[in-house]
Order: sequence, then structure tokens, then C-alpha cells
Amino acid sequence: MKNDFLKIFSIFFLSFFLLLPVIIYSAEPRYKIPEFEIPIDTVKLSQVNCEIINGDEVCEISWIGEYIKGIYEYSISIAAILATVVLMAAGLIWLTSGGSQDKIGQAKKIISGSLIGLTLILGSYVILNFINPNLISFPPLTIGVVENFEGDSSDISTRYIDEETVNMISERLGINCGEETMLSMYVKSRNKVIYDQVRRLNLAPNNMVYFDCSSYVSFLLYCADINKSMPAWTGAIFNESQGSNFSDDIQFEVGDLIGWPQEGNNPGHVYIYIGNTIFVHSYNSKRIGRSVVRSNIDDIKNAARRHNRELYYHSGSN
Repeated sequence: MKNDFLKIFSIFFLSFFLLLPVIIYSAEPRYKIPEFEIPIDTVKLSQVNCEIINGDEVCEISWIGEYIKGIYEYSISIAAILATVVLMAAGLIWLTSGGSQDKIGQAKKIISGSLIGLTLILGSYVILNFINPNLISFPPLTIGVVENFEGDSSDISTRYIDEETVNMISERLGINCGEETMLSMYVKSRNKVIYDQVRRLNLAPNNMVYFDCSSYVSFLLYCADINKSMPAWTGAIFNESQGSNFSDDIQFEVGDLIGWPQEGNNPGHVYIYIGNTIFVHSYNSKRIGRSVVRSNIDDIKNAARRHNRELYYHSGSN
């Protein structure tokens, strides 16, 4: 009888852990909390916590630790129910023993085994903490967000920026063209840009402006009186006659460009140097009005490697 109960107990627990709920991820928001095919009351997943550190978005995700903790709490409740059932079954054996010492002894062993097992399960937290506190500590995963560079592509209708557009945009951004440094123009525009290829070089709601990467650098060069004929398209900025392969020996000057052109269906991307080892670029950020960020040369090299692209250089004054 005792062996039968142990078999039932073991089969139940094996079935439980083999049939754990499958998590279904939705492709809607990138930070959407996972949804469970079979909801479990004890599993509560929190929102992703993100912040900007040194210009990069870093997110803390606690889902794995919260899932393990929730399953642990759920398994304790299941174990308590099973222990209660086993205790009731042992009590039934005792009541129907008819005074048989063998059956009474068997019932006592089942009861003691159930209580010991329940004590071990409930005390597992203390046991794990005694062995190694890290076994019960589930710090959130800290993950850097890879920027989604959509760049620009060959279907862009506006290839060059004109004076009327520059005046319209500079007035919206509060920039005095020809009188401010590139750094000053970046500071005034960095929280007022919405990335949009289709509506680029147009005014946006809430005193903002639509830019993509190439139209942003073209605007800065025009407004700074460095170059008023720079194409607003990476395919032209980094073509064979204009761009050259990047080299670590290049001495950058304010307004110089670095990036890669469009290749097939892969869009291009461009950064502009504004001095003090700072490059800036407009990219497809999910944060409204925060589509312009600063980078350094190492950031740019890493981005090119992630996108499997070769870096090109273009003098901003040519």
C-alpha cells in the first residue's frame, strides 16, 4: 500500500513539472509582459524597467526570477493538497484496520512520511538559503537595447534640403542658423525629433520635427553653413565618388560624416561629428521626441558590426 501511494505521488509531481505552462509571446509591444497559455495565480510578472545610461537604453527584466518563484509557491500549494490527501488516506487505512497492527503500522509510516515530505518542501527555502543564498536570489537581467536603425532607403522622394525647409525647421527648433555651433544645434533639437522616413523634413505636433538619419545631418550641415548641397540620402552620401572607406587615421572635423550606404533592401545609416569626440544621429526610437542621441566612434563601430556593414567616411564640407 505504501509503495502504491509513493508511486502515485511521484507520477503526479513528474506530470506537473513536465506539463508546465507554455509562455506565448506577443509580437506587439517590445516590452509586453508574456502571456501564459494556462494562467497561474502565483506567477506575477512585473513591467520591464528601463533607463538611459550614458546615452544607451538599458532594461531590467525580472520575468525569469518571478516565474521560478511563482512556480515554487504553486508547487508548495499542490504539495500541501497532496499531503492532505495522503494523510486522509492513511487515516482511512487506520480506521478500517480492524485492530490489525500491520495496517496500523503501515498507516503510521504513511503519515510520518507525508509529514516529513511536507516539512522538507515547506522548509526548502531555508535549506537552499543555508546551502547557497544565491539559489533563492533572482536579480533581474540587465539587458542593453539594440538600436533599430532603419536609416534611409531608395524610395525617399526628397533628395536635397532647401533654404525654405531649413528656415521652417530652424524656427520650430529655436535654432539661429549660421550663428550657433553644431553642439548647440544638437542640444536644441535632441528632444524635439520624431523619426519618420515618409514625413521627414516636415513639422510634427507638439513643436517637434520629423527627421530620418540623412535628413537630420543634411539639415545640420546646411544650418551651420558648412555644406548646403549635402544629399539627404546615404546612397548618395557614401557613393563611390563621394564616400571613402573608414580608417582609424582619419582626423574628424565638425560636420564630417560616417556610416554606411543602402545595400539592396538593407537601409543605410549616417552619423555626424559635432566635436569633442561626439557623434550624433537620428534613429528609429520608440520614445517620442527622443530620436536623436550621441555616440562615440566605438559605439559606431559596434553598430556597424551588429548590422554586418562596412563603415564609410565623408567629409562634411565636400
